[in-house]
Amino acid sequence: MSEEKSCGNCRYGSVLCGCTNTSYIYVYCSGWQPIEYSIEESSDTQEKIEQVCKSLGNFLKEKNKRYGDSALDPKNIFSKLKSDEQIKVRLDDKLSRINNSGELRKNDLVDITGYLVLLMISKDWTEFEELID
Repeated sequence: MSEEKSCGNCRYGSVLCGCTNTSYIYVYCSGWQPIEYSIEESSDTQEKIEQVCKSLGNFLKEKNKRYGDSALDPKNIFSKLKSDEQIKVRLDDKLSRINNSGELRKNDLVDITGYLVLLMISKDWTEFEELID
């Protein structure tokens, strides 16, 4: 195997090192040969990912405050469904609206993404490092 490279500060070591204190991400292909990808090549995309996630987080926290955490702690006045089932109904409604509409709207995508985040929270799925392969 070739020399392992990493910034030394990443828990993924040389298998996947994406720390911001280094200018490269190192990954190993299926043949275990090191492949270098410069962070600079995709920094605009990475910055936009960060921006979207931060903005979405602020949006969801504000909505959660305004609605009194109703998605994860429903009052069950009319519907007796559990919170995760109610979120799935909201997702179905949004997807149906998109399917029946002639245009894709920003609001619909933000709502769907928000509902998916809330569904992950309802399942206590808040960490995703184990999914990186």
